[in-house]
Amino acid sequence: MTERAMSFAIQMDPVASIDISGDSTFAMGLEAQSRGHNLWYYTPDKLSYIEGKITARGQSLQLFDNQDAFFRTGAIETRTLDEFDVILMRQDPPFDMAYITATHILERLPASTMVVNNPTEVRNAPEKLLVTHYPDLLPATLISRDSDAIHAFRAKYKDIMSNRSLAMVALGYFAFSKMIKTLILCWKCFLLIAVNRLWCRPFFLPYETAISGLF
Repeated sequence: MTERAMSFAIQMDPVASIDISGDSTFAMGLEAQSRGHNLWYYTPDKLSYIEGKITARGQSLQLFDNQDAFFRTGAIETRTLDEFDVILMRQDPPFDMAYITATHILERLPASTMVVNNPTEVRNAPEKLLVTHYPDLLPATLISRDSDAIHAFRAKYKDIMSNRSLAMVALGYFAFSKMIKTLILCWKCFLLIAVNRLWCRPFFLPYETAISGLF
């Protein structure tokens, strides 16, 4: 049976900024396009709720598996998102109030438009907090804004690695060696600190992450 052509709107970071060698949104869009589906894209700052309608200002999108010329966009236009079969919520963190507000707006769409992932679950399951539901899989872990608690944890476990947890994990890790006598708190937010071996992967969260025992 032939697949019906579907319309996909992708809420993502500026397409020109992505690295197609490892970007999962690009891979998903390219696959959808290869199956005959139509792509349209917008950035999260162009999402609006206006008089009961969810709209976005965006562009049609074509993707190409060519590092030097991997996309083509159409004219900028405003469309109501309930015109689409599927909305892919694919922008990178930070998991801040703008991100959270976008989930509230998108969940106002009718059931005829599927939002992937479900905005309610995106909001309710930030990865770095979700892992606390699985204590048997966690190393020694601290989540705190209390600098005394953080200093004590570091004094106990020595080397740590810290991440800006509202940001993407890969972009925000900082190593602190045993030679550093003071953990400098660069961010006024929660720090998530964990201790274990390399198998313990870092997790996303609206805070900081530190993992000891890696170096």
